[in-house]
Amino acid sequence: MQAKKQILSNITPLHAYIDAANIITCLNINIGVFSILYSFLHKITLASIMIVAAAAIDHLDGWVARRYGSANKAARQFGGHLDTLADELNFCVSPAAALLAVTGAETGAIVAAAAFIVAGLCRLAHFEIVGAVGGRIYSGLPTTYAGYVTAYVLTLLDGGAIGNEIAVTLFILLAFLEISKIKVKKPSYFITVGVLPLSFAVFCFLFISMTP
Repeated sequence: MQAKKQILSNITPLHAYIDAANIITCLNINIGVFSILYSFLHKITLASIMIVAAAAIDHLDGWVARRYGSANKAARQFGGHLDTLADELNFCVSPAAALLAVTGAETGAIVAAAAFIVAGLCRLAHFEIVGAVGGRIYSGLPTTYAGYVTAYVLTLLDGGAIGNEIAVTLFILLAFLEISKIKVKKPSYFITVGVLPLSFAVFCFLFISMTP
């Protein structure tokens, strides 16, 4: 094991940050890349599924970091910054890219996508400073939960169940909620890793089954 660490140290300085949670976060970043790729290919439902998967994995890597986190302070700090960057990609850029793809980048969608990205980035920057109150109460809607909502909105929009105007309005509303002072209680891992992704899977199955 020591020999492997020595080899890695000769290759890259990043070897000092390698732990289970950071590996999961790196994998999650790839999910964000695939979400954007599916948006470019106009496979919006698949892009939405990637957003929900990223949200579940984001909570999972948080649990792994707390339970099996490295004793290395540098690795923990690196993981915190990396997780924020992953959230920016998965829950700010990816939903915005999907909205632009499905609406044909009309003016309203461009404005909504820009507002959604900026609000999400500002919310994440703010959270890095203040964190959650007592570790359990968030001020403003977390980007992860906004990501869950956008997955539903994008799937409905792509299926023709709602129009562009409604989707644009909802994205702007989510942007406002992200930077607002509303209090959101942190749910259990059972909800975030199990119930929410499963609910979206059931929703997709039923919606696709009923769509002509």
